[in-house]
Amino acid sequence: MKTVESEELFNDVSESFGDLYGQFNRNIRTHFVSSILDKKNINRVLDVGNGGTNPEDILSEDIAKKLGLFVGNDSSFDMLTRTKRSIGVSVNSDALLLPFKKKSFDTILIMSMIHHIGFSSEEKDLYSRLRIFLKNLIPLLEEGGCIYIIESTLPRFFERLERYLYLPFYTKILRKKFIPTFMYCSCDLQNILNEYFDYDISEYKWVYELFGSKWEMMAPTLYFKWLKLPVVFSPYKILFYKCRPKKK
Repeated sequence: MKTVESEELFNDVSESFGDLYGQFNRNIRTHFVSSILDKKNINRVLDVGNGGTNPEDILSEDIAKKLGLFVGNDSSFDMLTRTKRSIGVSVNSDALLLPFKKKSFDTILIMSMIHHIGFSSEEKDLYSRLRIFLKNLIPLLEEGGCIYIIESTLPRFFERLERYLYLPFYTKILRKKFIPTFMYCSCDLQNILNEYFDYDISEYKWVYELFGSKWEMMAPTLYFKWLKLPVVFSPYKILFYKCRPKKK
């Protein structure tokens, strides 16, 4: 299988990523910690696609101080090193080749990164990389552990529009160098998750619901980071999943 990365894209935007999506990510994490996270059963944490974010900025300072282990993983070295690590360690590796021992963690966080798994048009199964990624997570989790997935999704119409019109236009006509990434339709993502996990969908949130005002400005895509639009026009919906591996 051809290896496909998003790291080149993130190496390019690492310096400006906080300005582009800092407030959006802070709002997601605040809601996650206050409403969804099981705070009593969290000690050894792996954050996949960490992007250099410190645990106190994800989980709150009180929770971070009590952790026995925090590992921030990312395929982009520039993203991992854009901030100084306060607690825990950083590991620079491909999300499909996580270098950890079995049952190393009781909590795995996957926050707004599934759409960066990437794909190759040479692959017959468009979702094969996502399936490999999810399957490889299961052995890393302790018995009774939990995987939290927070992901932006698109309605079916916009997902098809992005995949079959926007991405080919961006890569083939504009001849941009970055490997395509794409948002999933929520029903497709849930069907794949159902192959490996028993899960609860804690909440659906439109993007604007995570901001104080519908008229706050945000770039809708990393591909055109100069374009800022009011969040009320964003077609994305944020899903919060709490997953446990299916029992064999």
